[in-house]
Amino acid sequence: MPDGGQLTIKVAPVELNHDPELAAGNYVRLSVSDTGAGMTPEVMARAFEPFFTTKEPGKGTGLGLSTSYSIVTEKHRGQIQVESRPGMTRFTVRLPLGAGPEPVAAGEAQAQRE
Repeated sequence: MPDGGQLTIKVAPVELNHDPELAAGNYVRLSVSDTGAGMTPEVMARAFEPFFTTKEPGKGTGLGLSTSYSIVTEKHRGQIQVESRPGMTRFTVRLPLGAGPEPVAAGEAQAQRE
């Protein structure tokens, strides 16, 4: 947002039962939106494509969103979506809630590294 604007971040728990892309269960939804210029449908369709960027040469690699997509969908079995129109872009991430890894005592962690 080169001319300023509003950035909004929201986090909420959600229960999904009928999403065709995600297993039923409890998720956390992270939503990040801004009041910037927005994206054209053509740019939005390529937003997660590796090396795609709308920035001028030397100002970006086009890897940020493709890396985010991989982390969310492949590593965490979640979902990331983008919606945009003039004056608004929103990314919504859904990640499954889980117990997480078992804690490891400090001595055990050292033994595992050796």
